[in-house]
Amino acid sequence: MDLFDIPAAFLIGALTGTGVGGGGLLVLYLTLLRGVEQISAQRLNLILFIAVSAAAVPYHLAHRKVDAEVLAVLVAFAIPGTFAGAAIRGSVPSETVREIFGIAMLITGAYVLFKKGGDPVRSERGSRRG
Repeated sequence: MDLFDIPAAFLIGALTGTGVGGGGLLVLYLTLLRGVEQISAQRLNLILFIAVSAAAVPYHLAHRKVDAEVLAVLVAFAIPGTFAGAAIRGSVPSETVREIFGIAMLITGAYVLFKKGGDPVRSERGSRRG
């Protein structure tokens, strides 16, 4: 572990907590600056994501911030996607995984940048106050 890892982890955590970049920032840091292999970086990111999500679930359930329909759709795709990923993990080269991840980051970034209507959570909160 490098001394630079501590402030980098704090910055990545703070940005992720505010909704900037998500776990992609950790993967980018690990692969580009620390030289970690793509698969290992994604594995570590997934472990972190699961731990943080598990800690956040009680809060979101208590404050009714979970949309049951969206959750059902995500779970319906996540379960078969997990099994499909596990089935092909050994046959896909690391460079291909890196390229797929980069394309997914570009698509996600473009969607967030160009989506219309703003943040529905903020819009909903604003309408409750008025």
